[in-house]
Amino acid sequence: MSSEFVNVTESAHKVLGQGNFVLMMSEGLFDGKPTAFYDLYRLEESKQAEHWDVLETIPPSGGHQGPAEVGTEL
Repeated sequence: MSSEFVNVTESAHKVLGQGNFVLMMSEGLFDGKPTAFYDLYRLEESKQAEHWDVLETIPPSGGHQGPAEVGTEL
């Protein structure tokens, strides 16, 4: 990974577990942009066996037409 991409988690929103899976939802900065992080872990013998993640840039607020506004006149 290039040193220009820095991942900083600022706050964890939820940690959910069921069986040997744990999902952590958090947000922070990635490459200097507000980002949502979703990390899924599979545990084996109380240790991390596998990890999957998804990162999604959080769009700026305002100027967004949400689902309730679709099809309405502005």
